[in-house]
Amino acid sequence: MKKTKKIKAKMLKGRKRIRLPIIILCGFILSLLSTFCFYKGLKYCVKSSFETQIDLCANQTSAKIDDVFEIAKELPADSDKTAYLNSEIGAAVDKWNKVEFKGILSILNVGRPEVYITPYSGVYDVDVTVAPERKTDSDAYEFKRKYGYEDLTENERTLSGESFTTIIFEKKVYNVIVKSVISLDDPQIVRFLRGTVAIFFIVLSLMIFLFCLRKYTINKLECDYEDYRRDLTGHLAHDIKTPLMAISGYAENIMETDPDEEKRKKYLDSIMGNVAFTKKLIERTAVLNSIENDGGKLNKEKINIEETLKTLFEKYSVMFNERQIEVSLNGNADVKANRESTESLLENLVSNAVKYTAESGTLKAEISPKKLVMSNTVEEKISTKDLKRPFVRGDKSRSNTRGTGLGLSIAESAAQLNGFKLNLKCTDKEFVSEIIFQ
Repeated sequence: MKKTKKIKAKMLKGRKRIRLPIIILCGFILSLLSTFCFYKGLKYCVKSSFETQIDLCANQTSAKIDDVFEIAKELPADSDKTAYLNSEIGAAVDKWNKVEFKGILSILNVGRPEVYITPYSGVYDVDVTVAPERKTDSDAYEFKRKYGYEDLTENERTLSGESFTTIIFEKKVYNVIVKSVISLDDPQIVRFLRGTVAIFFIVLSLMIFLFCLRKYTINKLECDYEDYRRDLTGHLAHDIKTPLMAISGYAENIMETDPDEEKRKKYLDSIMGNVAFTKKLIERTAVLNSIENDGGKLNKEKINIEETLKTLFEKYSVMFNERQIEVSLNGNADVKANRESTESLLENLVSNAVKYTAESGTLKAEISPKKLVMSNTVEEKISTKDLKRPFVRGDKSRSNTRGTGLGLSIAESAAQLNGFKLNLKCTDKEFVSEIIFQ
């Protein structure tokens, strides 16, 4: 029960707004943390790959040295076996001690590796020692050679692999020790790690930014819609309250006093006028709600704008004549749209022009294939900033019954429903409404 109350309270409170700078900052922090984890994982993969390879290289080099000694046994007695062994051991090191890392390029089916290191890179040492099992001052380290440009001190930044075998050569037992040491400070490794991490960070940041922007946009639209609905309800309640108070007041006057026939008729006319206004207000609110809920479910057909406007001008001809408004209609265009909502759009623009055109003014409609421009003279300049919002009127009075304040809101919704764009502007002498069809 308590949980249900909390949910209801949260719904009544409304959706929480998301601030764009905050959500972007959170996304940036997430990118940094994810990039740090990616760096650690990539570094571990590189390290594991090289650890495996240098162990394998040491074993392969040791096996090759075994073969070299077997061949040396078959050489003639007068040949320089020491020079041969040193030469072949060097060749074995050159052939077998090469390590590489294939990461992203292997996934992309590219043959070359991202990192390729040999014993002569300066960060890869191979130490090959061949020594008698029983060392004496005369024959200790009879064959020994070290390959690489510098000695590498072993620390947390170096990896090593080692192989130990024994060989019998010329009735002596020799220990063969092959040791490979590689440094993770190799420029290729550092460059690869930095480049890959930088690309990962940029791509991830862009994806998170787009996600945050999308989330912010959706949240903003939802909050704006909630505000719109809240304003719609509040303004509707405000505008209904005025005629209801008038109806109540006139009804009390009839019941509590004994007015003469003329006053009774006046009270009843006022009551009927306010009832008609309230009915019109509710009907137009229902129309606005219906148009907003029709998104995507449209039956479009070919509509002639000139014929539709001629029909509307004929409908309001009596009011035009009474207020001596000069009407002109030029041009023609056919548009493919929903008939009901398009007629509602045009009628609300014409109705708005009828109400707010100055006495003895003009109303002009210029039609082209791309747009309709309707202009009417006004007595004073009005702000068009919020005119398309519900219950916002161009005149200064908020409590009059001259209009419901929903006409341009309905027009805006109908225009958006058909993919049109409605623009409004006003000068000291002229109010212009423009519908862009394409």
